[in-house]
Amino acid sequence: CKSRCSRGRRPAAAALCAMSQVLLATAGYDHTIKFWEAPSGICNKTLTHPESQVNKLEITPDKRQIAAAGNPSLRLFDIETGSAVSYDGHTNNVTAVGFHRDAKWFYTGSEDGTIKTW
Repeated sequence: CKSRCSRGRRPAAAALCAMSQVLLATAGYDHTIKFWEAPSGICNKTLTHPESQVNKLEITPDKRQIAAAGNPSLRLFDIETGSAVSYDGHTNNVTAVGFHRDAKWFYTGSEDGTIKTW
């Protein structure tokens, strides 16, 4: 992706990521996760969440993976390679995700009224 950060990416879920540089990750109804260079606003990587819009993003504590909450599953992407693992079990939009500080487990919350630990 060679565009500049633009307005209107809804729901505009976002997370701040610090690797060798500061990046901003955004996602929305277009099924994509875009990584932007914070100072320049240039998009340098795009990942696709093929089954769903992205409701929420969360970076793992080690900054190597990003979780993308969708409907009705969560995909955990390796930021460098783009490979992903899907976590299924909810029956509606996943709207919350968080990681334990050592990333040995994480939780999700959904509009189906459930909270799951993985």
